[in-house]
Amino acid sequence: MADLVAIRAKFERFPAAVKGALLLRGADGMPHQVRLEAAHAAELSGGTPQPVGVASVVLEGSPTQETFVPFEVSTMDMASGWYLLECDLVVDGDPEVVRPGDRFAIPWPRAANETTTGSISPWRPRMISPTKPITEPSRSATHLRAPANSVL
Repeated sequence: MADLVAIRAKFERFPAAVKGALLLRGADGMPHQVRLEAAHAAELSGGTPQPVGVASVVLEGSPTQETFVPFEVSTMDMASGWYLLECDLVVDGDPEVVRPGDRFAIPWPRAANETTTGSISPWRPRMISPTKPITEPSRSATHLRAPANSVL
């Protein structure tokens, strides 16, 4: 199929969606009939694919111009991870699964990092060196330097 039709995907990642277009062109100098049956965002780890907002459509793959098929994938319900677009096509009667475009990531939520934030009281003892606690108050981070001969 790669020698009959060239398919690319151009998209942009937004906070709540991935929006873009599939670009279809005849690759061998001849026109071809292409039926786009379904498209989805497949998780690379093997999770459940997320449907892409593309209706089933019959296209003519011209060798001289590209045909654009816009799509949008909502990322609100997608699990964190890496995804790849997959298209179920029928080119001149032969079914094929095509994976056009680059991978895209759904980031992990910031709350999942388990990063602890807080403040340090200036009068509490702090350990700079395993052997010497510092108990004097500090006004800036420059007062918290470790002694030159200590091992951190």
